[in-house]
Amino acid sequence: MKYALLIFAMLVTGCSYLNSENDAARSARMVESDRQKIYGDVVSLSLTVEDALEQALKYNLDAKIARYGFQSELNSAQLQKLNSLPDVKAQRDFINRSNNGASSSQSVLTGNQSLEPSFSADRSRRVDLLEANWDVLGAAINIYQSKSASDKAKIAEQRYRKIEQNVAMDVFSSFFRLAIAQEMKSSIDLTLVRADKAISSLEVAQKNGDLPLDKALSMQDALISKKMQLKSFLGQMSLAEIELKTLLSIPLNQALFLQVRENWADPKSVFLPSKGISVYVDEALNSRPEIREEFYNKNIAQRDVINSILQTIPGLSVITSLNRDSNSFLQDDDWFNFSATVTQSITRILTLPFRYKKTKSDQKLTDVKRHALIAAVISQVHISKSLLDEQYSNYNEAYKKFTLQEKIYRRSEISNDIGLVGGVEASLAELDFLIAQYNTYEKYSEVQSTLAAFVNTIGYDVKDFYNLTSLNQYSGELDE
Repeated sequence: MKYALLIFAMLVTGCSYLNSENDAARSARMVESDRQKIYGDVVSLSLTVEDALEQALKYNLDAKIARYGFQSELNSAQLQKLNSLPDVKAQRDFINRSNNGASSSQSVLTGNQSLEPSFSADRSRRVDLLEANWDVLGAAINIYQSKSASDKAKIAEQRYRKIEQNVAMDVFSSFFRLAIAQEMKSSIDLTLVRADKAISSLEVAQKNGDLPLDKALSMQDALISKKMQLKSFLGQMSLAEIELKTLLSIPLNQALFLQVRENWADPKSVFLPSKGISVYVDEALNSRPEIREEFYNKNIAQRDVINSILQTIPGLSVITSLNRDSNSFLQDDDWFNFSATVTQSITRILTLPFRYKKTKSDQKLTDVKRHALIAAVISQVHISKSLLDEQYSNYNEAYKKFTLQEKIYRRSEISNDIGLVGGVEASLAELDFLIAQYNTYEKYSEVQSTLAAFVNTIGYDVKDFYNLTSLNQYSGELDE
């Protein structure tokens, strides 16, 4: 017996181990399969900003979740309507017993058998039933609540819109940051090599006594500090690439090249909204998905108040059925049944004041939330427009500094060629030029990011981001 128990325990342990091992293998296969599915197909490895927006909306995982969530709510609304239909049931029973099932009766008065043993049903028979059960009040409430289910689907649609808007904003922002990286990486790499050579030449000059120690150290410190700035720029560039590829659902190890138009960082190419702030406030209050969502929530809250009253009405259930029984002893082997039941819940009557008060409170809460949201949106529009103006001003100043630094760099190149300045001074001027160029590009990307945030704040859809990408041919406002 002991050996049998031991063997049984070993078998159970072994099966458990095999099951856990199988689970781990299945999990690994599923993860690998999922990794293949999360990345979308890229038509071209060279993308314009329009291509990037299209790729993101098609394959971005957050957008997919919102899209399927919206579809699920639509299906739920349809099911809510179907729940109003009567419950129809079809049933067939096959009955068979081993004997005739005979029975007799006994007199209550005398205790004697009053009927000889007999049976009234065949040993084998078939019973058919077709029944319709309809809760009339429940059906009426379901029809009314289906309107709220439709509003919930519309809420899911607005959330889907918001996700798309957020994705477009993030793509628009990261696109230009990565474009800066691709524009400047080769120049930065080459300049860093030249800076290393300049630092080495300073060390040699210092050892040979050709240059005072204080000046050599000061110039080395300046070169190293500027090198560190450029290297930090490279780090920021790599983060922009990871961010954009994630938004587009592109494998991180896949090469990606961005196409931008000529003079894309020129201040004249930057679009600035020119309408009055009150116009943008009105457009935001009419367009923002969050505000539309709150209006649907108000409709739902109003229906909940009426539902709380409807639920106190007596319920009426109607049952109709068609029956057939193959029992040969029956006079009529098929018949029709009808029954109606009225039910009143005393508890629902007693709790009506509390439920009504709760739904009215929820309705007031919905109104207050909407008021707070409207106030927040108005503030956001003002803040977003102010930030956009500030960023554009900063970009203009950075661009002016860049043009000045470019002139200094070009003059140092000429002076270096004819021997008027040394290689170290020329290297410092080149580093300053690249830093100024990067700062200008960075300010440009901040303007574009702030512009995308402004478009998002107004509640414009993705098509309006496409308008932002063709500014040379585009004249007028975003929504015209």
